[in-house]
Amino acid sequence: MILKEHIEQVIDWAMNPQKNCLMLQGGVGCGKTTMLNAFCKMIQKLYYSNISYERRGFQWETADRITQWAKNDNSRYEEFKVCEWAAIDDIGTEPNEITDYGNIIYPIRDILMYRYEHDLVTIISTNLTPKLLTEKYGTRIGDRLAEMMQMVIFNEASYRR
Repeated sequence: MILKEHIEQVIDWAMNPQKNCLMLQGGVGCGKTTMLNAFCKMIQKLYYSNISYERRGFQWETADRITQWAKNDNSRYEEFKVCEWAAIDDIGTEPNEITDYGNIIYPIRDILMYRYEHDLVTIISTNLTPKLLTEKYGTRIGDRLAEMMQMVIFNEASYRR
């Protein structure tokens, strides 16, 4: 029954968003990534069928991979930051900052700020509560996440047990 409610909440957001962004939040193994994957595949089929959806403004990746791009593949990082729709899986698991030739970079924080400032559709999944996200990324990002994100909270125990 709970899964049905989560699906309905995500569909309601997609059909009539009250906020430009969606956050899937809950503990480990409760279905956030599966929901994100299903939603991304639906968007791909509906809007970007016959062509690579990554080249048409929709991208989905883990926060850890995006952080690696910031250091090793800046063009891929920048392409992700500016795409029309972005889905970031597992934010909060990646290093908060990286050093690139002596420069300190905050990849996920910078992406979230950019997407907020440019009103771009962003979908994230995280195990962290809003309070823990604020502690990790700072008050400025925490406040903006509260403003821009509609939350779907997964309270279930892990399905992996």
